[in-house]
Amino acid sequence: MYDTNIENIGKNIKYFRHTRNMSIETLGKAINKSKATIARYENSEIIPDILTILEICNVFNIDFNDICTKSMHTVEEQNTKSPFESDMLYLYYI
Repeated sequence: MYDTNIENIGKNIKYFRHTRNMSIETLGKAINKSKATIARYENSEIIPDILTILEICNVFNIDFNDICTKSMHTVEEQNTKSPFESDMLYLYYI
């Protein structure tokens, strides 16, 4: 399923832009949008339309699923949790 949460889409755009060491200006020029518009996408003030998302995916060379899934930061945080931070206790009888 796709994540339609506007905040996660904005965070993913920012995440992929940072991982590619790309400035807001460079991304804006690549998809014919202003710096202000890109900043508004990343700050989740507005959501890009489907064609803009596809253009962003082409610039970053990523799949549509990558940008429309849960935020990359959320996935990284989930991977760093300790398995011992749980209220569950499992008891096995052999």
